[in-house]
Amino acid sequence: MTEMINNKQYDIGKLDARQQFHLVRKLAPIFATIQPPANGKREPGKVFLEISQKLCDMKQDDVDYIITLCMSVVKRQEGASWAHVQAPGTDRLMFGDIDLDALIVLTMKTIEENLGNFLTSPLLASSGEAADAK
Repeated sequence: MTEMINNKQYDIGKLDARQQFHLVRKLAPIFATIQPPANGKREPGKVFLEISQKLCDMKQDDVDYIITLCMSVVKRQEGASWAHVQAPGTDRLMFGDIDLDALIVLTMKTIEENLGNFLTSPLLASSGEAADAK
């Protein structure tokens, strides 16, 4: 998935299954507070808005883990090539022009790209909705 932010092209990569699991584990307290919609269908955009609002209540270490993990799979187009936005194995961003808005959008887009199907699956529905989905 590519995303244009502040006139820069970014590529949102895939986390492996274990990384996705740990991301879900860190986000689990947020998922637990998201109420199922009245129509039973989750819209990814609304789910991600709720997630971003709930991130404000998390411990800094948990938020840092989520951002660092998400940024580990993001690349930015620089000329004809793509460069990691985060130095591998660190939490240091490689580009000084990535501002707060871009960081939040890139983090949320990475969550959406990697967990979107999981977040809208019957696993997160109430037990009655899950039974209906089978």
